[in-house]
Amino acid sequence: MKGSNTHSKTICEQYSLKERINNKDFEVVERPRKHRYVFVSASKTERKKILGNLKTEVLNDAKDISAKYLLTNKTSNYVVLYIPSEKLIDLINQIENLREDSFTDFKTLIMGPNTLAAFLDMVRTGHHYLKLNETASKVASVVRGIQKEFSNFDANTNSVIKRLDGAIKDVHSLQTRINVLGNKLEKGAESLDEEK
Repeated sequence: MKGSNTHSKTICEQYSLKERINNKDFEVVERPRKHRYVFVSASKTERKKILGNLKTEVLNDAKDISAKYLLTNKTSNYVVLYIPSEKLIDLINQIENLREDSFTDFKTLIMGPNTLAAFLDMVRTGHHYLKLNETASKVASVVRGIQKEFSNFDANTNSVIKRLDGAIKDVHSLQTRINVLGNKLEKGAESLDEEK
């Protein structure tokens, strides 16, 4: 790739890989392998320069990816800048606050092969638990509905018990009146019998 101007294109145009996870598209973008420096033989000044250039390019790439893939209310709130080499990730880890600046300024997560695999597994697990939570909330809604109906049923049962208690009292009161009338009839009949 000597002499080619591969970095003039955006990273997204150079490399892309789509992977579907739980009906969501995640575009994994690889960085060109421009920063394959021999770091061992570089002087301290050269190392600072190399790391400074790497920081600038990574932040520019984060800005490009963020501008291209973050769409309000259409995509997630962050993008992933995939660095295909753990050695490059080691260099990036040596740059102070690069990951934090990338995330706070451009909502871009910088990931290597190991962290990307773990991140995708975490996203998959998150979607799984989200579905479980949705199911649990549906079950909770049904249980609340049943509980409300049971409370209504209980209130109606108490109302029926009160009315039945009232009816029993009315029957007892009626029975008392019948007994009183019966007694009066018997006394009246006895007094008629005595007069004869």
